Amino acid sequence: MYKDKVKQREATLERVRRYREKQKGVTTEGVTEKGVTYPAILLALCDPKKRAMLEFISSDLIKKGIGANTWYGIGGPDMEVVAELLEVTR
Repeated sequence: MYKDKVKQREATLERVRRYREKQKGVTTEGVTEKGVTYPAILLALCDPKKRAMLEFISSDLIKKGIGANTWYGIGGPDMEVVAELLEVTR
């Protein structure tokens, strides 16, 4: 821990940068594979386990009325759109 808040923030940012470098392929836009960037929601729709979780979560959030206010990931679609995508891609 640093006493100086600026140094603490810089150290934290550097630690996050190094962590993200280890997690190669994961960006804020999506997941990259062999030079092609896919939105994260596309990969979740293709994976059976994540798809099942998304179906449960999106239906539950829509029942509670907060589906439009909850997003998938950073800058991703809201859960109502995710529910529509799940329905369309069955």
